[in-house]
Amino acid sequence: MAGETNEFLHFFLDEAGDALDVWEKACLELESTSTDSAKEDLYRAAHNLKSGSGAVGLADFNRLVHQVEDLIAKVLSGEMKQTPGIIKIFLNTHSVLTHWIAALKNGKDVHNAEAVGQIEQHLASLLGGKGSGDDQSPSEPSFSLEALSPAEQLLQSMSPRAQPEASSAADVLSSVPEDSRASEALASDAKVQSSAKSQESVRVAAPKLDQLIQLVGELSTQQAIVWHGRQNNVLPSKSCDNAIQLIQKISKDLQNLALSLRMQPLQSLFQRLERSARDVARHQEKKIDVVISGDHVEVDRTVIERISDALNHVIRNAVDHGVEVPADRLTRGKLAAATLRIEAIQETKGVTIVVSDDGKGLNTDKIRKKAIEKELISADAQMTSADIHRLIFHA
Repeated sequence: MAGETNEFLHFFLDEAGDALDVWEKACLELESTSTDSAKEDLYRAAHNLKSGSGAVGLADFNRLVHQVEDLIAKVLSGEMKQTPGIIKIFLNTHSVLTHWIAALKNGKDVHNAEAVGQIEQHLASLLGGKGSGDDQSPSEPSFSLEALSPAEQLLQSMSPRAQPEASSAADVLSSVPEDSRASEALASDAKVQSSAKSQESVRVAAPKLDQLIQLVGELSTQQAIVWHGRQNNVLPSKSCDNAIQLIQKISKDLQNLALSLRMQPLQSLFQRLERSARDVARHQEKKIDVVISGDHVEVDRTVIERISDALNHVIRNAVDHGVEVPADRLTRGKLAAATLRIEAIQETKGVTIVVSDDGKGLNTDKIRKKAIEKELISADAQMTSADIHRLIFHA
């Protein structure tokens, strides 16, 4: 029975990763353009996480998601107005749950109690003091849930049917104040990394697996023809020659397909970069529009892991140092909201990722002074502006 429970937990953790990706994407869409479809996606993600966590006995995890689901339902039904503060609660909850799942994958049911407590306090204020896990029966949203996947059906069948209900909210808070301690706590949680490399898994698209099985079947057939020719001393025959040529072709196709199994679209990375950019902009009271293109381009997953930190650093610098506050932009004749572009371009020799913004640009003198201070260059070094700009890629 213990082994079965452990299997269900691993199953839930895999499903939770997908649900959290949907959660984050929906929040980013709501931040830029509030649509019913984004709200519905967010509700479904929370509902699946709540059902799954309840099924595998993660009581604290389940309680937090349940409270947030009540808030999402009220926003979706129109009973509560969507505000930047509410979106911020959703994003902070996503950060907490993401790090919580990472800890669970390491075999530890640990979470940031301070961050969770602050989220629950905000929820209690928004939900009229009933956001701390009291048994309530929330009103279901007006839309119909689409057919659940087999995985979701299994989790639903394992979870209890009883649900808490939320009463009508009191005065809706227009915003939630920034709390630096919560931000620091979330940042410290981000350091949780999976050390169980032996259990590391890779998600592969079903069509690729179908193609792999087909190629292996064809290879087996051609190998049988060659083996039959050898057994009957007719190896130098037309049929065997054709089979050998096909084996060479299939082997090459198998090699290319095997390499592509590790390829992943840049969508998840770009989504994290957009989240990071919006977090910095929100903290500094700047306005940005993030334009993403080429997120369908596929890159080896190890490459994505190696470049993610560097790209995140570039994105945060672009918003932090490049983009001006709305008042300064209006003074310079620009739109109040800056545009940050993240683009992937598939080329013959590889993939080029371009990050650009319409901010004030690089401060050449400031970079030079910083480089001299860090002893990257000497004070009397003769350098062009382009050479100085390249110094920003140093550690």
